[in-house]
Amino acid sequence: MIKIRICHVTTVHPRTDVRIFYKECTSLAKEFDVYLIVADGLGNEISNNVNIIDIGLRQNSRIKRAYIDSKKALKKALELNCKIYHFHDPELIPLGLILKRKGFIVVADFHEDIPLQILTKHYVNPILKRILSLTFKIYQRYASKKMSAIVSATPTIAETLIEYNSRNAIVKNYPVLDSTVSYNGKKSNWITYIGGINIIRGFYEIIEASKESNTQLKIAGIFHEPILHDVIKKDEYSSNVDFLGFLNKSQVDKLLSESIAGLVTLHPTPNFLDSLPIKLFEYMSAGIPVIASNFPLWKKIIEGNECGICVDPFNSTQIAEAMLYLRDNPVEAKAMGDNGRKAVLEKYNWNNEEEKLIDLYNTILS
Repeated sequence: MIKIRICHVTTVHPRTDVRIFYKECTSLAKEFDVYLIVADGLGNEISNNVNIIDIGLRQNSRIKRAYIDSKKALKKALELNCKIYHFHDPELIPLGLILKRKGFIVVADFHEDIPLQILTKHYVNPILKRILSLTFKIYQRYASKKMSAIVSATPTIAETLIEYNSRNAIVKNYPVLDSTVSYNGKKSNWITYIGGINIIRGFYEIIEASKESNTQLKIAGIFHEPILHDVIKKDEYSSNVDFLGFLNKSQVDKLLSESIAGLVTLHPTPNFLDSLPIKLFEYMSAGIPVIASNFPLWKKIIEGNECGICVDPFNSTQIAEAMLYLRDNPVEAKAMGDNGRKAVLEKYNWNNEEEKLIDLYNTILS
């Protein structure tokens, strides 16, 4: 039987993006003929039964991406002539609107609450931030009405758009069970942070906490504010903080399997308070305890499953005390890690989310 051809599009994320490729595209490839358009300059390939189509190295600015890369992605999308198009970046909204006008089924996937995210940009003038946030909110609502369906990464995002498009599936960014790291690795004497690195993700507080507790901190990810990279080279931090740069999935798995605990002490910005950060569940799936911000939603998950310690993300001393407790109490730390692993295996995993996504596709095709 000939499978229905569908196409996911991103000009921002890498081809190996966990949510887009390893979760959504790989899951959909079980029932559909899946294409993924990317802009990374690495060429075309077939991986996990997904046809990856490269339109060339992406532009180095959002404005250029929105114009040049979006235009290239649209051209390629039309050449593929798929039944469903599913886009993942805010700058691809115009692409989605054009494809919808041409009669295709179009799904918009919102990973973040963009209007709230704009308000967290500390380098943008406060008045301009409010104007940009409101403008995008109005545009997003208009576009959402036109889409065949919306995929939201969190309930909060869905709530902001449900009145504009009732076909709105909440597909959470939980880990894939068959790719979770083994948690029986030999523990080393370090605590880990993985993900994007900037001030509002708690950078200063975690490096200060590592110094206060004299605990080894390993940071894996990319600096969104490059000037921060120079901070960890200072003598007061260099002996405790080890920056590993970007790691692939197998490297991250190994790092977590050997870690005492994982950090996710983000600041209480509007965009983070109701988020479900993948790193939280990756730490849990790796069987290591979590040191996390004391947001109500996160406390419910972490304290409810007894899988970590919640702290004031602005208080480096509280973070340091949590580091010391988990470092000096390995039996209790292992129990928390086991609890987190159990919670992921039972409820915080991709299996249920995969069903929601496939059900959405079957609904819009019926």
